[in-house]
Amino acid sequence: MALALDFLESGGIRMEGSFEDLPLGKLLLWIFGDKYTGKLVVKTLAFTQEVHFKEGYPVGTRGGPNENYLGWLLIQRGFIDNEIYFQALTEMQQNPRLMGEILLEMGAISLDQLQRGLSLQLQKKLIRLFKEESADFHFESSEDIVKDISIRIINPYFLIPNGIRQITDLDFLGDSLKNYKNKAIRLKSDPASQKTMEMVCLEEHETDALPLLETWTTIERFVEQKYLEQLPCLLLVSILDTVQLLENGDVRLVPRSKTGGTLTHEIPKVVLVDDDEDDEPQEYKTIENKPLYSSEEPGKVEDAAVDLSTLTDEQNEILLSVEEKMKIFERQDYYRWLGVPRSSGQDELREAYYDLSRRFHPDGVSGTALDFLKPKMETIFAHLTEAYSTLSKEEAREDYNTNSTVAARREQDFATKAAQAEVLYRKAMVLMKKNAWEEAAGQLKWACELNPKEGEYQLQQIWCQFNMEPEDNRSDVADEAIKKIRACKEKDASMETISTYTGRIYKSIGRIDKALYQFKEVINLNPHNTEAKREIRYLSITKDKESNKSEGLWGFLTKKR
Repeated sequence: MALALDFLESGGIRMEGSFEDLPLGKLLLWIFGDKYTGKLVVKTLAFTQEVHFKEGYPVGTRGGPNENYLGWLLIQRGFIDNEIYFQALTEMQQNPRLMGEILLEMGAISLDQLQRGLSLQLQKKLIRLFKEESADFHFESSEDIVKDISIRIINPYFLIPNGIRQITDLDFLGDSLKNYKNKAIRLKSDPASQKTMEMVCLEEHETDALPLLETWTTIERFVEQKYLEQLPCLLLVSILDTVQLLENGDVRLVPRSKTGGTLTHEIPKVVLVDDDEDDEPQEYKTIENKPLYSSEEPGKVEDAAVDLSTLTDEQNEILLSVEEKMKIFERQDYYRWLGVPRSSGQDELREAYYDLSRRFHPDGVSGTALDFLKPKMETIFAHLTEAYSTLSKEEAREDYNTNSTVAARREQDFATKAAQAEVLYRKAMVLMKKNAWEEAAGQLKWACELNPKEGEYQLQQIWCQFNMEPEDNRSDVADEAIKKIRACKEKDASMETISTYTGRIYKSIGRIDKALYQFKEVINLNPHNTEAKREIRYLSITKDKESNKSEGLWGFLTKKR
């Protein structure tokens, strides 16, 4: 759809186009910059979503993909529990109204909590839209808008960086930056741009890389400097381009690269050669990155892990949905796999299969922090195909119905217990954030009993139990706690979380060297783990101070500088 702009007799405007002509980030800034009030309608093959603006700020949304429900977001924030949520759902079915209105009427949440929930939902839905690279849009200024939240709560300069980070396709990023091909780039330094920079929500590694863009360079040279890998480099440049903080010039302003402008590079990354239970120093090796701008999918990473605390809310939802879907496959029930009743017709089966296939397609997590989920998503995709290929054929479906009834009854109890365990686990994670260790441990105890195969439940339970110990007793129980934490690896618990908790325990009992080792191992698993970086800096300073004390004055004076 070609970009078209019309001026209305009322003094407003109407614009139509696609995100290929005007990316969502630049569209949001245009609406924000001109302080428009009106409605943006985004249409994709899968859904239609409305976003309402007041004086340039997003204040409400309707429609969109079937995710980021308000009720689940309120559960995640600890504002309501599952029982309240299902009561509200029942009320919605009997008397169709908005979830927020029902919860307010029930007295389950306050108006402030509802506003916070609606604000979070709006942010998530807007960030989700950045994944739609070729959607069509229509914006028209109007006073007839939905206003779920107060204006000025959501800053477009927060949304844009978080939205652009959803993009993992290097080819798409390269195409979006084609205007900078064979051109020099650098950060704008005027006062207005500096003020804009203060509003942009950059992550720590992105902020640290900004000095490399303060002088004339090229995108290729920026990547060759090896500070960030190619995907974070292109994402940062794309963010700065969208918020109009880059200027371009003649490429001759940039000194020629000593490497001759090659587009391949190596970034040293420390990885452990083996796993030493005694935490003694080990040998290290380096691995190579892929060629710049390669669009190949990353290879499978063995023993990949991620700390839940480093994921976005949306990534946590994907992680939970994948784990829940994997548990469903423990029951050999094709109808349950597709989420349809046994009485469903072929149209319902086909719709369910297509919807789940899009939701759990392995390509959806390629190159993201959830890349380690790809093998599980491939398993899910294979199971869905298996179920649909059987149930879509009348004769095969009849045979399956005859043979599956008895097995389904035997497995029903396990599925019920697994679902109950997941609810308890979610409650425990909320309590742990509040340092309510004893209450969280109680929830996790029941979760482990209901689903003893889940290593993550056991890992979190052990961590709670250690934090419940008096500080003067922790040295006595530390080794046993660490032994139990490491044992959770056998049940597929997160290796990054295992190393983080082990490092915290060693730090709490004063074993600085061992704590340092564990946090360095965390960095090997996730180079952007900010807690591990902070702890390494702190522990290194502490170690140096202790070393100077032990040497005494003479050792300090004679030490080589």
